[in-house]
Amino acid sequence: MNSFHPRDVKVSIVVPISNMEGRLNQIKNWLPQASGIGFQTIFVCNNCDDNTFFELTEFSNSLHLSRILILDSRSGGPGLARNEGLKQATGEFVAFWDADDSGNVHAIKTLVSSADNKVDIFACNYLVVDAEGNESVRILRDDSKERMFELCMNPGVWRMVFRREFISDCTFGSSSMGEDQVFLAQVLTKGPKFLFSDAVVYRYYTGLGSQLTSKKENLFGIVTSLNEISNIDRENNSNFNELLVLIQMRLRLTLLFRGSIKLKKEALRQVFKFMFTLDGDGLYLSRIIDRIGFIFRVVKRIL
Repeated sequence: MNSFHPRDVKVSIVVPISNMEGRLNQIKNWLPQASGIGFQTIFVCNNCDDNTFFELTEFSNSLHLSRILILDSRSGGPGLARNEGLKQATGEFVAFWDADDSGNVHAIKTLVSSADNKVDIFACNYLVVDAEGNESVRILRDDSKERMFELCMNPGVWRMVFRREFISDCTFGSSSMGEDQVFLAQVLTKGPKFLFSDAVVYRYYTGLGSQLTSKKENLFGIVTSLNEISNIDRENNSNFNELLVLIQMRLRLTLLFRGSIKLKKEALRQVFKFMFTLDGDGLYLSRIIDRIGFIFRVVKRIL
């Protein structure tokens, strides 16, 4: 483990890593920049092999910088690894990145340097890079309601920067799929103040065989995440509950469109349960109509 001195750190970046020997190029590109401008970087080596741990440690040590922390973890999935990293973060703000992507540290520095002390979350644009290297930007629309809709449709936490104090009691889900949405659902119940920025803060790579989303069997984890989000929704009353419904529906439709036959059946069961939920006074037709409207809106956006 590297020595670390938390001296006026503005931003902490938490990065879970599994077995990535020889595939740390993105980290090697942005890490010197992040450390050079005073960011803290926390790598959580999550059940990674010795070669990955050695390669990462060797490169980090070669930078001769004290704000890099490497944790050897046996926590399980990426969400639990992020929870461990968050506990070690000392920055005023926290970003959560994936090991096979890259972030724009200078854009984030500009954001947080001019931050209103009432802002809890910065939500930003990002680039998608396909297997052939083609890039396309994902933007948040100008309309405030549409921006929140877009954010819940594409809720990757890597496009956001969080005030650490605000999220200190929030945790990522236990599953390896949908764990970000479990975290975001908890954050939304706290009624955060968002600042939407046009800055492009992240480069997200698709078509990588190592990605969990590339394997259908991993989609079973979404069921666990949906159950965890449902518990949050029942236990908390917030102005953001409508967004929690949207997050859940997005996950259910992911199962329906991409999952195995078994998962498709589970997704349909949950969709009907969502549509025809009974409360203490019986079934409300307006509620059913509203929820059907949600479904069609999400399907339209997916397709």
